[in-house]
Amino acid sequence: MESFILACTAIIAAPASAEVIDFSALAFDGDESTPWQSYTSVTVGGYVFTALQPISRPLLIHSRGDENNADPGGATLGIGTSGSDLGFEFTRADGAEFDLLSLEATHFTNRFESSGNGGPLTMLLDGVPFFAGSYDISPGFETFAVNAMGVRTVRISSNNLFQIDDLVVSSAVPEPATWVMMLVGFGMLGAFTRHRSRATRAVVG
Repeated sequence: MESFILACTAIIAAPASAEVIDFSALAFDGDESTPWQSYTSVTVGGYVFTALQPISRPLLIHSRGDENNADPGGATLGIGTSGSDLGFEFTRADGAEFDLLSLEATHFTNRFESSGNGGPLTMLLDGVPFFAGSYDISPGFETFAVNAMGVRTVRISSNNLFQIDDLVVSSAVPEPATWVMMLVGFGMLGAFTRHRSRATRAVVG
């Protein structure tokens, strides 16, 4: 009985499984001379990404062979101009809450061999400032641990060019299969308790 209760508790406490959004579905062939693909809004992995300035500064994708692409052979999500309030926000397509655990970021021009500062990276969760850091201008991504729990809208911005990849997210509530397991478990626990109660009364009587 105790082991059954512990198992039910473990199901309730188990975190939702994490997933990685890597934008590979947006990859296209080309090299540094191939024009970027641009989007005002795009849905990837069940999340909707929307540019903060969709007309003048849309979301940009490097081609697979572009040496500026920090994910060679794949794709990243980038902003390719400098100015104020550059970036994007994203939500789950179904509007539900989610957790953002980490992400990778670097300068949009990934071929420079300099360790100089590329620019600040700021983050707002549901409109509230949450995170501030910076990415450099050297090749390769930097990983930023975020660990933001139970949010609906994440806004990531900078005043300089940047690209991101490998956002680690998870649903903020148990998945449907977990709810089913919990309900079945509680049902079995209730049945067991009723049966034990009847057995006890029978012995006493």
